Amino acid sequence: MTSARPKLLAICLAVPLAAAPVGAMPADQADIDAPALDACIAQTGGGQSAMSCVGTTRDACVAKLKATYKDVGEVHGEMPCLGAERDYWEGRLTDRYDRLMAIEQGRAAERAEALRQAERAWIAFRDALCSYDRITNGHGTGGETAEPICLVRETARQSLILDGYIADRN
Repeated sequence: MTSARPKLLAICLAVPLAAAPVGAMPADQADIDAPALDACIAQTGGGQSAMSCVGTTRDACVAKLKATYKDVGEVHGEMPCLGAERDYWEGRLTDRYDRLMAIEQGRAAERAEALRQAERAWIAFRDALCSYDRITNGHGTGGETAEPICLVRETARQSLILDGYIADRN
């Protein structure tokens, strides 16, 4: 009887491995070229003209994933890359918000509170807008990516807007 346990344990351990999809793509394999995005923003001079930089590194990210994981389709390759790009713009936005908040706190408490309220209202607006994009573009080939693309675009736009406020206060 004791010899059956090691066999049963070996079978139990093997089943999850066999059930894993071949070529499964870990989400952390998606990355965008942050230095290239930074260079693009600098080259445009910043501001709203830097919106042309949004998505410029996404194709290379998708191509890398498709080359590494042969069974990755267009949408499934794009989703992790959209997530990576969103993370880039979120990080940039957080940095700009923190910088602007430090400036406003140094000037007056009511300015800092007004910025905090504005940013909270913007987050609610962005989320509602992107939910609307998902619903209105949710049919057809753009359905799965409509909301993530919107989140990237609107987060990028807000980070660039905050750049302008920082420049005006320096």
